[in-house]
Amino acid sequence: MSKVDLTVDYCGFKMKSPIIAASATPTHDPDACKKAADAGAGGVVLKTLFAKEAAPAYKFARPRFTLLNWNPTGKGKAAKYPDSFTLYSIEQSTVFPYDKYEWYINKTKELVGENVAVIASIMGGVEKGWEEQCEIIKGSKADMCELNFSCPHAAEVEEHIGTAVGSVPEQAEKITRLVRKKLDIPIIPKMTPQAGNVAGIAKMCERAGADAVTIHNRLMGLMIDIDKARPIEWGCYSGFGGPFMLPLSLRWIAKAREAGVKIPISATNGYWNWQDPIRAIMVGADTVQTCTAIMIKGFEEITNWLRGMEKWMEEKGYSTVKEFKGIALENIIPADKIEREVPIMAGGTSSKIAVVDKDKCSLCEWCQKVCFHEAMSMDDYPVVDEEKCEACGLCASVCPEGAITIQKK
Repeated sequence: MSKVDLTVDYCGFKMKSPIIAASATPTHDPDACKKAADAGAGGVVLKTLFAKEAAPAYKFARPRFTLLNWNPTGKGKAAKYPDSFTLYSIEQSTVFPYDKYEWYINKTKELVGENVAVIASIMGGVEKGWEEQCEIIKGSKADMCELNFSCPHAAEVEEHIGTAVGSVPEQAEKITRLVRKKLDIPIIPKMTPQAGNVAGIAKMCERAGADAVTIHNRLMGLMIDIDKARPIEWGCYSGFGGPFMLPLSLRWIAKAREAGVKIPISATNGYWNWQDPIRAIMVGADTVQTCTAIMIKGFEEITNWLRGMEKWMEEKGYSTVKEFKGIALENIIPADKIEREVPIMAGGTSSKIAVVDKDKCSLCEWCQKVCFHEAMSMDDYPVVDEEKCEACGLCASVCPEGAITIQKK
């Protein structure tokens, strides 16, 4: 039996694991939520109840998902997922209207059991809408409630919802206070990366009574079909996210902790492999939500994450998740403190150099193309001019064979 304990305390709720199925298609009904719970999720965030003014959101666009830069390698069962791509979508609200949303919550709770947190999600629009939605939540079995301040395209439907709340600090604080007065269960504002200072808004929500914050939702984007001279697929601005968002997500979690945010943080957006939740926890997250990984790899990816985390914890000697929470924060140094050297072109010398392993080199010549210091020439294989090499690292990064490393002279 494993000595690793994956349980976490999130807003006073003891979850069986730190992984949460995010508010999206994988939690669109109670049966889907049960699949997430059976795969090991410690919580599920239900699809968002939109404001009544946003009635068009209750109808699906067809299609509503497409993958950009989706380039898997191999074929058939041997095919491998790409490491980075974009999920471009116009994700919709819950299909359950006001009079069915309580049933959606309660039925989910019945199916997932007591050790899996059921987190409702609301987006009320004007103040009256938030108050009406709070009344629905109050009569339900929801364990917590996420406040959707961050839907990337909802404001295109109704001006008072989504990023129209999360990107305006005073509005985010105001709605948090309103909901805090109406609900007794933990409330969790969901941040938008489209705000100027996500950490600052998270701090304001904490001050207004939030029990936790989710960092963060997707961005709004636009992709154009040049043959049709129009946006692809459904034709409007859309949300986009995916593995490429991980550095942005980790940044804002770390910044929130540096800004003094003490309440729990639920990380979301950009988490693709089992290592990614560990990264989020290391910069201060308490739980990690996933949408894209489930949508592309299936509910079993939750199980894969937990197995990977458990094995890693055993190897590193960690017995609980709490033991490595935030440990990377003390190793983040200010940019003005990193080691720097005078550039060669300014009369300096480099203490490092690019080194080529000719046995691995496939003679693709990419290294020569990206060397803007003219330090790389091609003979039988790439040759590095020690007097010119700035050890910038670009050649090592582009090399498809991993034949180049940056080493000390």
